[in-house]
Amino acid sequence: MGTASIHEGVRRMRFSDLLERTEAKELTQEAASEVLGISVRTFQRWAERFEAEGDAGLVDRRMGRRSPRRAQCQ
Repeated sequence: MGTASIHEGVRRMRFSDLLERTEAKELTQEAASEVLGISVRTFQRWAERFEAEGDAGLVDRRMGRRSPRRAQCQ
């Protein structure tokens, strides 16, 4: 398990906790997105994906892909 996977797991746990708090009206979406360091719109997108797909909707879709800026071997 790499560090990226660990960070992703932590991010998902923090997001799900903050989403519950926003639904309980303890926090606003603006405050929750500020805690996560993302924009309000990104928080809303994550919430929509979480409702539609569950925990699988929060998986980082870039994981396992090569960077398009990766140097080419010759």
